[in-house]
Order: sequence, then C-alpha cells, then structure tokens
Amino acid sequence: MSPFHFARCFRQTTGMTPHQFVTRERIERARTMIADGRQTIGDIAMALGFASASHFADVYRRVTGTTPRRTRNMSRQTESIAKRKNAVHPSKNPEALRLTDR
Repeated sequence: MSPFHFARCFRQTTGMTPHQFVTRERIERARTMIADGRQTIGDIAMALGFASASHFADVYRRVTGTTPRRTRNMSRQTESIAKRKNAVHPSKNPEALRLTDR
C-alpha cells in the first residue's frame, strides 16, 4: 500500500489525516499530564516530542481553543472546589470529632 493510498483510506475511515490524528492523540495525552500537575508545561512539551514549549502551546491552542496554562489553572480550580465539597464538616458528621484510642 502506498503512503498516499494509506492516507486516503485513513482519512475516509477517521475523518482526519494521520498527522491530525497523531496530533490530537498527543494533545489528549497532554491534557491528562497538565491536569496531573506534576510536570511543567515545558517538560510536557518535550516529553510529547514538541520542538519547544511555544510550539506546543500554539498547537494545543489550535486543537483545544485554550492554552495549556489556562487548562492547568482550570484543573487546579476544579480540584480545589472538589476538595472543599468533600471535606468533612463537624456539623455534618459529629463522629469525625471523636478521638480514637491510641
């Protein structure tokens, strides 16, 4: 199968070129890594094979409509809200105030 024929069949099947598919997969992986928060945006860019953090940010913005930094900030806000909602409040659970025997 020629590269041209492969690309044509791939596009007919998926609705995108092989390059677009690979780029979207890399950006989806980036979203997970950004939300995880353990690596810098630059480290994520390098880990995913982008030539630079700025090129990564451009591609990320083109695919998602937002920047990696904004995604990270939104992820942190969502995580913070979830932690506050899941925090045990003594008035809702008096048993939480009980001291355990050591």
